[in-house]
Amino acid sequence: MRLNHRLLVFLSGLTLISLWGCAAPEKPSLLDSLPTYHGTRKIFAVLDFENATDYGGEQLSRVASDMLITALKRSDRFLLVERERLDLVLAEQALGQTGTLDPNTRARVGQVLGAQFIILGTISEFGFKESETKVPVKEVLALGAAIAEGIEKAKDQEDKEKKRKKKKEKKEETKVSDALKVAAATSPDEIYSKKMDTRAVIDLRAVEVKSGRFLWAEKAEGGDVGLTVHCRFGPEKVGGGVIYDETTATKTLRRAIERCVFDVCLVMKERPWEGRVAKVDSGKIFIVGGRDVGVRLKSEVDVYRAEPGVTDPVTGESLGIAEEQIGRGSVVRVEEHYSVVQISEGGGFSFNDLVRLADR
Repeated sequence: MRLNHRLLVFLSGLTLISLWGCAAPEKPSLLDSLPTYHGTRKIFAVLDFENATDYGGEQLSRVASDMLITALKRSDRFLLVERERLDLVLAEQALGQTGTLDPNTRARVGQVLGAQFIILGTISEFGFKESETKVPVKEVLALGAAIAEGIEKAKDQEDKEKKRKKKKEKKEETKVSDALKVAAATSPDEIYSKKMDTRAVIDLRAVEVKSGRFLWAEKAEGGDVGLTVHCRFGPEKVGGGVIYDETTATKTLRRAIERCVFDVCLVMKERPWEGRVAKVDSGKIFIVGGRDVGVRLKSEVDVYRAEPGVTDPVTGESLGIAEEQIGRGSVVRVEEHYSVVQISEGGGFSFNDLVRLADR
């Protein structure tokens, strides 16, 4: 018996919509919406995440740190301390690769690395939630066949002219009710999908190296949906694992991290880039930072001398560092990792003095 082709297409589409409608389409990265950046890049050192959940252990922490580094690089707003160099410094200082370092240690590590900020991250939530949807296909098709048969019987009571025309059409195409009966007889008893919702919450904090103080904290969450599909013919079940795999967890974590990085880009836009004096030589100073951080020829820079910071007598926390401007100059040469500044004002410059682009 030849089945109604259009009917089968309709039924197939209806089944697919019911099963796949809950699957989330691939979302574009939030970082793609950031405007093009032309400023100087701040230098970040990213420590391994702390994992405050029961999922993934140290491996998930490392994966999250790598994702954060990738997202920060992708934003094109920051210069990242290389992972190998960070691990080496921490090993030399006999420190662990986590965010539990005390303020003095963080400042010391950041200075050794030449970083302006140290980024600490925590995976504060990570979990899965399952839900299931069942479609009793055989029952639905049988019911559809019964309804179609009733409609066809009602139409057969019409006048003979229409009845003759109806018979003529039946020679060319099988009745809808017959098609549904055949579909019900050959279809699986049941098709069901299991949806897996994943959710991750990420916390990021930034420590200013020169003061050891937390400057800001950002929190964001991400989610993804995985789907498995099964068909049951009698007692037997086939299918499963068609869509859901480990990439669902990875996407969830990445979306939370990228949302955090998006917010970080907006916050850090207002923070000035800072370099350090590496060498003083007869009217010129050599500063750390060149093409790698976006320093340009003829840029005006101010030089500052940092004075001992003020410390809270109760908590021991740094309350800030006093700075005194001691000079100004103009960039006359830019190399990959350093620049040369011709001094126009001031003097008495020393190794490790602060340098910032002058406000215009």
